[in-house]
Amino acid sequence: MNLIPAAGFAWSPDSSAVVHLQQRGGVANVWSQPVNGDPPKQLTNFKTDLIFRFALSGDGTSLALARGTKTRDVVLIRDFQ
Repeated sequence: MNLIPAAGFAWSPDSSAVVHLQQRGGVANVWSQPVNGDPPKQLTNFKTDLIFRFALSGDGTSLALARGTKTRDVVLIRDFQ
């Protein structure tokens, strides 16, 4: 499990929990961690891809997010003139 601080976090509308991203096995999901010490609650259940950013609506009933994959390639160029 990895927290993804660069994607941000948010307080729940009633300030009872911190909403954040966790990445497990290359898949990111949104979680809510209550500040009273109760167990965290998984808010999304994606099976693939990453979440790059998310935002909660002001009343906490909607979630907007940007999802996708990361691709990294290495290219070797020889004898470039």
